[in-house]
Amino acid sequence: MSVVAETEVEAPEIKFVDFDEAFQERLVALQVRDETFCRRTEGLVKPEYFESRADAALVSLAISYYERYKRPPKEATNVVAMLKDAIRRGVVRTDMIEEIKDKIKVVFDPSMDIVSCLDFAVDQVGEFARHQAITAAMLVAFDHLEKHNTVKVQEALEKAFKVGPRPNSTPYSYWKEAETRTEVRRAMKMGEIKPNGISTGIPAIDRLLFHKGFGYRELTVFMAGAKKGKSFTIWDFAKLISMQGYNVLGVTLEVSTEVLSTRLDASVSDTPIDEIEGSIFAVLESIRSVRDKKLPGELILHEYPSGSFRPMDLQDLIDRYKADGIKFDAIVIDYLDIMAPNRWVQNETENSRTVWVDCRGIAQMENVAMISATQTNREGHKSVTAKAEHAAEDFNKIRTADLVISINATEEEMAKGEARMFIAASRNQKGEFAIRIKRDLSRGHAIKEVIGFE
Repeated sequence: MSVVAETEVEAPEIKFVDFDEAFQERLVALQVRDETFCRRTEGLVKPEYFESRADAALVSLAISYYERYKRPPKEATNVVAMLKDAIRRGVVRTDMIEEIKDKIKVVFDPSMDIVSCLDFAVDQVGEFARHQAITAAMLVAFDHLEKHNTVKVQEALEKAFKVGPRPNSTPYSYWKEAETRTEVRRAMKMGEIKPNGISTGIPAIDRLLFHKGFGYRELTVFMAGAKKGKSFTIWDFAKLISMQGYNVLGVTLEVSTEVLSTRLDASVSDTPIDEIEGSIFAVLESIRSVRDKKLPGELILHEYPSGSFRPMDLQDLIDRYKADGIKFDAIVIDYLDIMAPNRWVQNETENSRTVWVDCRGIAQMENVAMISATQTNREGHKSVTAKAEHAAEDFNKIRTADLVISINATEEEMAKGEARMFIAASRNQKGEFAIRIKRDLSRGHAIKEVIGFE
């Protein structure tokens, strides 16, 4: 029997082949001089990617400096000092010294513009790094696939697709920005600028909320027991937001778009839900009248099976509409508790936590107001007023949400068409107070008017 020796296949050399010499020099300059670039591309830029050995040497020195001090060298004197030390330690060959010195002059030349190209450079490096990660992951995934280990295949590919630049975060100087904050508050009080939120559509409620409505980059959650009007409430607000000209993305995981649109028809036309079939054209005329008069923004609904929709699916949906020129102002999800995590684990509490945290992260990144609902536990369902501690299953929901409003109604209140919205938890303001409202769920009205406070 002959034995065939296995030989290792040499990995292909990876270079910035799609980047010309001038752009590669700008990447070197950014790595040496720009803190934002270094922070956002940390771990994505490697010296061996550069075609010029002088570029590679400078990037290597700059990366070492950043790893130690968490800031780039910035000054030519720092780079020269690092170069001298590298020469002394034998890290840089003597035949490269003059070439590197010439490159230092290039990257620190005043005409080298690194400001206008920053965002583009970050994106390009991110795309390059992601491509390399996916290519490598596919080789690993094929190996796992041959072993029928689909979990490992998914893990490898998901990790690769997440490779990319870090989100940008501009430093904020608390003491230096005191005057700016004061000016913003003055202008907001005088009505010269709008609050950082979307009106609920009900001025009496807006006046009580920190952002004078639903906050951008925040997660607002309505909490109630089963069949207490959670869905009616969040979709009524979706309608009110859209009628102000804002674009709303709605994801329903509980009721069909057919049922949901019927509820919205009832609300817009002020028609009892069970009478719509007998008033088909009157309902249509009412909807057309509101549509033509209010000029509403988009209210786009998507239906998915319970337990199938993940935060990454939400991001894909948002990206798809952005590619078509539609930017959403608010996202309504019915509801987070029946979403699926991006990656399942054995711990159900951890699955729930990651869904909530990931969705709130999307609200922050996309600068939208996110609205959803959650169940109370049995004690909360029986309580006159559901409070933060009555959140079902996982208290992490309360920690994650920025504003939690419970919906409450005794039998007497329900008979009168009344309810109470209780501010159960708020990240930005004092809570533990109630808003008394009139409602008519038979016509899809979760809130008709505010009748008092307590």
